[in-house]
This record gives sequence, C-alpha cells and structure tokens, in this order.
Amino acid sequence: MRLNLLKVFLTLSISFGICVGILFYFASEPINNLQAAIFAGLVGGLFFGGVMTIFAWSRGQTTDINISQEIDLDVPYEEAFKKCINALSSLSVNINVEDKESGFIKARGPMTWSSWGQVMEINLRRTDDGKTWAKVSSKPWLPLQIADRGENQNNVKQIIEFLEK
Repeated sequence: MRLNLLKVFLTLSISFGICVGILFYFASEPINNLQAAIFAGLVGGLFFGGVMTIFAWSRGQTTDINISQEIDLDVPYEEAFKKCINALSSLSVNINVEDKESGFIKARGPMTWSSWGQVMEINLRRTDDGKTWAKVSSKPWLPLQIADRGENQNNVKQIIEFLEK
C-alpha cells in the first residue's frame, strides 16, 4: 500500500504542479518570471498532492489495484483451460493470447468510466494429483492509473466464481 500512496502523491503532485506553473507563468505581471512560475508549481503541486493523498488514504481508496488470486481446480488441465476461456468470455473481454501448451491466457477489458481498460491474465499449471492450479490476475491497462473503483477486484472475483462452479 505504501507504493500505491507514493504513486498517488507523485501523479497528483506532478500533474497539478505543471498546471499551476503554466497558469502562473502566463498570468503573472512580468511575463518572463519563469523562476516564480516553477516555484509556484512546485509548492502548489506538493501541497495539492499531499492533501489529496491524505484524503484518499483516509477514505481507504488507495488499496492496490493490481489484483491476483490463486485457486486449485478439481478438474484436469484441459477442462480447466476451457473453463478459463469460458470465464473470460462471460466477462465480454477480448482474448488476446490463448496458449494451451504453456497454460497462459491474456485478455483485455473495455475502457469504462473508471479505467482505461484492464488486462486479465490466467496462468495454469498441472499438479501431481491430476488437478489444476490457476492464478487469476487483473490490473489496469494504463500503468499510471491510480484508482479503478474496484473493477480489477470484481474481475478476479467473477472469474474465480465462474471457475468454482
């Protein structure tokens, strides 16, 4: 969670600081006051980033958005692979990679109001007792994304529920 707080702080501080610096540069009396604009951008960005990070943390909105979960499936590998494909298809995502030999499936979810899209991956492995181990993960397509309103968690939950049927 500490890294996610740092990501929130840096993203908000830098973007807000650049905006404040540009606005201050063009709005100040002496048009060529670049040093004052840079200072205003730094101070404004650090203040805004700090306040918004504390606000997000206090509301519990800075949890990790790269979600993964492991599950043991009581079915043979081939059947588990088919179930994983069907689970992803039930989410209406585009399956990009489907490698039965290595046990890797990768799909991309659509862009929504909460995110630029998600990347879902399922890794499968045969176990010694004839069953299948699976790791289901979902993360934002855009690495700079700092919040997803629970979309990735919901993706993993829905896939796991489908696989457990």
